[in-house]
Amino acid sequence: MSRREVFLVERFLAGAQPAAVERLAAGLGAASAQLRAEGRPVFWLGSLAVADDETCLCVFAAGQAADVEAVNRLAGAGYERIVAGIAVEPGFDAGKGRRDRRVRHR
Repeated sequence: MSRREVFLVERFLAGAQPAAVERLAAGLGAASAQLRAEGRPVFWLGSLAVADDETCLCVFAAGQAADVEAVNRLAGAGYERIVAGIAVEPGFDAGKGRRDRRVRHR
């Protein structure tokens, strides 16, 4: 598995219906692109909505939490909190602390 530092944004999303999640995703994607065009390296990596809990978790890669805050503000997306985290993905070799180039994704 490969590893990278990320920020997780937690928000309340009433009903967490597909249309609301899609609107949120479009706004976050556009806002991230706008900030990157301004020289701020922030990337929206995706979101996971949990309808039963009416929550939505959004994952960003950025140099600082302030850039993640700016994306959400620009997108008009309120949130409960932003926390730093570590994402672990397929291809990470924990013993080496880096991606194992021999791993192939199919």
